[in-house]
Amino acid sequence: MSEAGGYYSAREQGRGKGNGADSEPLAMSNSTRESMNTRPDDSKQSVSETVGELAGRGVEQTEKAMATVGEKMSSFGDDVRDTLPQSGTIGTAAGAVADGLKSSGEYLQTHGFEDISKDLTSIIRNNPVPAVWIGVGIGFLLGQALVRK
Repeated sequence: MSEAGGYYSAREQGRGKGNGADSEPLAMSNSTRESMNTRPDDSKQSVSETVGELAGRGVEQTEKAMATVGEKMSSFGDDVRDTLPQSGTIGTAAGAVADGLKSSGEYLQTHGFEDISKDLTSIIRNNPVPAVWIGVGIGFLLGQALVRK
């Protein structure tokens, strides 16, 4: 029916011919546009915050693990010194190994992840050829270990 009868066709309703329909969809459209414009920024910010938190937790966990390993290395160095002979060639070698384990353990306990990565980068830059050979050796050993399994 027409406007006089109170019924409207779908086409007429879409044009805003009944009960204030012309202002409501426009208002919804504006709010939808506003929320769509702000959502990507909010999403980017929340994603970057989440990634930052996860990275911070990862570094924190790594530093805790390094401190634990350092503690165990120092303890093992003390055990090596106490259990192996103190004199002779074996005693000298055991003392050197014990000292190396203890100092490495203390280094891991006192230095953070950033310090260790800077030191490692410096060592590799100052000694590139030995660093490559060490990498080749580690790769070979890992390859052998994986092939045997």
